[in-house]
Amino acid sequence: MASAIADVKTAAGLVIELQHSPITPVERRSRELFYKSMIWVVDGLRYKRDLQAFSDVVMYGSVLQDNPMYLRPTPRGAGILKRWAPQQCAVFLDFGNHEFIVAGAKVPEPVLWCLQLDVHGGLVIGAVTRQGFVDHFTTGAVLPRLTIERSMQGFSRYQLPPVRRYQRRGRW
Repeated sequence: MASAIADVKTAAGLVIELQHSPITPVERRSRELFYKSMIWVVDGLRYKRDLQAFSDVVMYGSVLQDNPMYLRPTPRGAGILKRWAPQQCAVFLDFGNHEFIVAGAKVPEPVLWCLQLDVHGGLVIGAVTRQGFVDHFTTGAVLPRLTIERSMQGFSRYQLPPVRRYQRRGRW
């Protein structure tokens, strides 16, 4: 990495990289090593299949915890999770104003989805409000995590939808 200009650098020295363009794993790793203290905010709408695939991940994933909410993604996952699974630095996915459903309930406001590794190295997904994210990195306010209430639904797991089958020459 010959020259690097951070997208955002906070007063505390944290670099926030806003990523819309495709990036190779090698370049990503290079930036993480160069900046050391950084996070990624990734445009989740960059590829047309990512929004629906990620919506399915959070809709059908296993809820590990309600307050704050953490999900284990479905085994099928989504391409964006494979491309952006955390390595050294935290990753936040931004899907604009899309309304997500988690554990049968609509997420009440736009969020950034935080990809994290658990103590065993497995991927977990949490969410923070956009405004809470901005407040946290500009004023040092506590980073508010999304919570969910499942009392009306009464269950924490959903069955995965059936695998789509495509018709081929008149036969399934």
